[in-house]
Amino acid sequence: MKYFFVFLAVIVVVAVSLADSTIKGSQNPVEMSAPPFNYAIVVKSSTLEDSSWAAVVDTLQARHEGVVFTHTGNVWDVQSALSTYRPTHICFVAKVSDITSVGSTEYVRRIHQLTRALDDDPYGDAVWAILTGYVADDAMRIATTPSLTISNILLKDCGGLLNYVRQGMYFACHVYGMVWVKRPDCDTIEKYTDGPQDCTDTMVTLLNTNTFDLVMPGGHGSHDTWQLHYPSPGYEGYFRSSNGQVYGDPYTGSNINVNSTNPKVFFAPYNCNHGQILGSGSFVPSWAHTGGVIGYWGSTIPVATVYMKGHGYLWPEQGLHTWAESFYITNQALLFCMEYHVPGTNYSEMNRERDVWGWYGEPSCDIRFDPVMEPNFRREFIINGDTVTYRVTATRDGVALGERAEQALIDFLPFRADSIEILYHDAYNAVVTDNFALLHIWNQGDAPFDSGATREVVFIAKSMGVEERALPTTKFTLLQNYPNPFTRVTTIPYYINHELSRVNLKVYDITGRIVKVLVDEYQNLGSHKVRWDGTDEAGKKVANGVYFYRLSAGDYSATDKLSILR
Repeated sequence: MKYFFVFLAVIVVVAVSLADSTIKGSQNPVEMSAPPFNYAIVVKSSTLEDSSWAAVVDTLQARHEGVVFTHTGNVWDVQSALSTYRPTHICFVAKVSDITSVGSTEYVRRIHQLTRALDDDPYGDAVWAILTGYVADDAMRIATTPSLTISNILLKDCGGLLNYVRQGMYFACHVYGMVWVKRPDCDTIEKYTDGPQDCTDTMVTLLNTNTFDLVMPGGHGSHDTWQLHYPSPGYEGYFRSSNGQVYGDPYTGSNINVNSTNPKVFFAPYNCNHGQILGSGSFVPSWAHTGGVIGYWGSTIPVATVYMKGHGYLWPEQGLHTWAESFYITNQALLFCMEYHVPGTNYSEMNRERDVWGWYGEPSCDIRFDPVMEPNFRREFIINGDTVTYRVTATRDGVALGERAEQALIDFLPFRADSIEILYHDAYNAVVTDNFALLHIWNQGDAPFDSGATREVVFIAKSMGVEERALPTTKFTLLQNYPNPFTRVTTIPYYINHELSRVNLKVYDITGRIVKVLVDEYQNLGSHKVRWDGTDEAGKKVANGVYFYRLSAGDYSATDKLSILR
């Protein structure tokens, strides 16, 4: 009977989730400009000869105005051409057989190393993802899902992560019957001890309600198996996959299939081999096929010290970066720690991990958390001609950064930079590349930051690729929205090079009618952005199609267009 009430609480959470999702809008936690956008698609030539996979490539090319680069079996074949193109995003479109023909660990390793070899610095040069699936239709679904807002999560480890989301559930992997529940708009986490001894059936049933945006495993893992209990199997079951089907294999009773269609992320920072692909029945293609997964974070080898777990760049950042960007940033932080031998980190373990984690999905997909709090740090780029200041400011008392490699803050530059010269910084160290700025501001054992504490780096940089996203040279600059087209929400960035200006930003339809006033206020110098959820002044969703957005401030005005595709 006790368990019945716990399960009833689960159903209530799910029901509230469905109702809540229709009325809650995403917050705008940080004002930052978007970087340039050059999209590359890398695909094996024989895969491109398959019409179903060629359709995926054609779709990506059309959606992102991308350039296709083909190889005959080794992604390194396109290194020279990619270096010339200077992509910001690279989508590696691959059949499962393309990956297994060289081995998934080697395939992922080559991508990591290739994407660091597009210029002379030791860091990655593009946000990337591997787009695959059990069949081409899986890849097409992922390619045409432009965004996902994560608000409801299902955890088998790290129950404290419920504090960073609106709602979710946690089933302990080390204690039988421990279930935590967080309801929407409630800071309190309800903790139960009379949950199911084996939660296999319960978790599959929950996933099949199509209300959870993220699954995080705990226990042990392989390429096609997730052991739910830790450290031994005990009296709990498994999640398994075979022939493209994910299913629950409980301790007793019949198997139950996972048939979940809503978009979600599978995030495996602690389980071994979950990013490994040994065939079409492995987890990666199977979760894409029957689990609704559009983003998948996993290791291709056994997990040890998990420098690539990414927690510090995901949960407290509160949607500042997309998941693909966070995967990229985590890897750059690891590379930084290796290069500078940051105290408290282990070089040999970082060297073991740096090239074996994969992000499977579409690199420009706007997957973010629905923020429930302000991020730990506010970020800004202050631009004065060729001189740029990247400044971070603690937003609350007691702010500390993550363990291992997550001891630096990294953000994308609002332009592509060249001729970089660092003039000053007040951090342990600072790095500025052509596409990001990094501040190493905290070491393990340091005292936390107080609210208002700042760190910054001042550098000289010339802008590259000004046709794409120019370094502001006038008082105001309106930039292209992203993602574009969009289905749920898009971000419009702009830059104000004046201390205080009356800014007006409006969306118009093709007849010139005002659809939505997004900004009408005085704003200070710096980078700004505003998000639009595709609704009009009355809060109703507008129709699919082309719209225009216009920025006016003083004597300056500019117009650009965007598209809605639901």
